[in-house]
Amino acid sequence: GGGVHSAASMLQSDVAYTLRGLLKQEQELEAAGKRSALLRLLVQGSDAQESFQMLEIEEEAVEPVTGYSLDMAIWKLGLALEVDGPTHFARGSREPLGRTVMKRRQLQAAGMTLISVPYWDWDSKASEHDKRAQLAALLAAALKEKAQGPWIARVFPQGGRIRSAGGAGASASVGLPPQRAPPAGAKAS
Repeated sequence: GGGVHSAASMLQSDVAYTLRGLLKQEQELEAAGKRSALLRLLVQGSDAQESFQMLEIEEEAVEPVTGYSLDMAIWKLGLALEVDGPTHFARGSREPLGRTVMKRRQLQAAGMTLISVPYWDWDSKASEHDKRAQLAALLAAALKEKAQGPWIARVFPQGGRIRSAGGAGASASVGLPPQRAPPAGAKAS
């Protein structure tokens, strides 16, 4: 019912608010002459003024190639952030539905780098510091891997987590199987 969608939109609003706070924090550090490792990854050598124009977040954006709605996009970086609520997963599981998998694959094929934040791993009651640390870890992981081509960053509830000083963690892993070479002797089509 409406309760699931309402909770999901509250979750999306919380993630968007946290992302904006994280980028504002990075802007304040830059103004103080302290460029963070995350900001270096985000701006890739651009000057400060240019840098923050690059980091404009558009909410409820539409990706022009696929027509898919995105929760958040930073177009100049080719980043999309999706807050995946319960309706993106099979009932009672953490397995994404076919439509969610297809959307991810098509966005990747369109050149977007997708960061997925599933509802079970976002603690809206966590401190702002911990939530920013979680998003910073996801952004950093996505940007480090972006040079190798589009990928999907996912937050997992256990194992392989990147720890911050505040204790919040996130991990990122490729969400699609690697491309396999055709078997020896197979005819090219």
